Amino acid sequence: MRYVLTSFTFLLLATLSAPSLLAQVSIDATPRRNFTVQCDGASREWDVRPIRITDKNGRTITGASEGDFRPDIERWDRTGLVRRYGTELARNAFEKFTHTSAPEGARFYFYALNPRQPRAEGNVNLYDERLRIYWSPASAIELKAYPQSWVDIYEAYVTRQEGDARRLAVKEWEAEHRDIIENVDQTDDAFSPEERNEFARFYQAQFVFVRDRNPKLANIYTELAQFHRDRNNLDAELSTYLDALRAGVEGSDREAFALEVGRIFVYRLNLHGEAIPFLEQARNHTEALYLLARCQLELENYSQARSELNELINVLTPFIDTPPTVEDNVVLQTTASEEMARANLMLAELAFKLLDYASADAAIARIPSGNPSYDAGRVLFCAMLLQRGDPNRDGQKSDVQKIRDTLKALSFWTQA
Repeated sequence: MRYVLTSFTFLLLATLSAPSLLAQVSIDATPRRNFTVQCDGASREWDVRPIRITDKNGRTITGASEGDFRPDIERWDRTGLVRRYGTELARNAFEKFTHTSAPEGARFYFYALNPRQPRAEGNVNLYDERLRIYWSPASAIELKAYPQSWVDIYEAYVTRQEGDARRLAVKEWEAEHRDIIENVDQTDDAFSPEERNEFARFYQAQFVFVRDRNPKLANIYTELAQFHRDRNNLDAELSTYLDALRAGVEGSDREAFALEVGRIFVYRLNLHGEAIPFLEQARNHTEALYLLARCQLELENYSQARSELNELINVLTPFIDTPPTVEDNVVLQTTASEEMARANLMLAELAFKLLDYASADAAIARIPSGNPSYDAGRVLFCAMLLQRGDPNRDGQKSDVQKIRDTLKALSFWTQA
């Protein structure tokens, strides 16, 4: 699923300045369309549509009219479905004029939705049978729930927190509702595409809230990049790493972020020239040296590619049997033996491009059987034989026969 990041500044300002009236929503809250109240004497809660609250003289109380109780609904442009329910005025009215705060003699008028015929001994009165309008003493009514969308729910759950607690809260909410957010089965009660995009903006806003106060805090960028990577949002992931570098994150974290940028440019965008400046910042990482060689090879800078590979092999050699320590200032991507084989495979590719078959053959021969690069090396060997195409000589196998035998011996066939 791809999350689109737009109108980010507006969302950040909106969510970080949320009013104190946001309710203490539980993490398992779900969307609802109606107000729910509990009336004294009723055996169950009622779903209602509030109309008004009147004083003891029957006049509508200011701040408790039908307009005050009507949610100010914000809708999605594409679908017209509810994005947010604006219920602040209604909740103010319930808080000020019902239950223990109700004025003497005040009445709460409402449309009965569920049940259609509410019952509460001595506390419910029919006002209009055709429209199913009832009234109850305002003092007997307590608000239990109000209309809310997914957007309302996660905003209320997260923005009640302060500081880094917001980041932790949004991570908690996302983890609890991941299946609903992704909505693989496209069910109506889970997130729509618009809601997924909105949540992505909101999620990032909480990280930015913390990051802006601690711009060099590396783990903020790491967690946010992982969030975008899990959702295949390449643009947002790349932007996160670039933000970390621009913010001046230092030391080993900076090298790691520069490497991630280079890796994205090489593997996912095929921008080899653009990757080089970032990979140069991470030369303590053997992966960076390997990718630098790959970039130079793709750019046909063969001499520079060979230099990078030779440096990589020199760096790896001391650690074939013993892993590097902190003092060595070398960060391996996997193991030295695996990376050495990978480097030799690229050396063979380079020699093959230059039609130096002897050097290519020697590099392939240095890749041990059982190494992850072994099969690729044998395939490259077959490509060399195919290009050479020598016939039978002095009773030896032809190159075509060698290719057939080599391919049959690949581990691919046994794994498949």
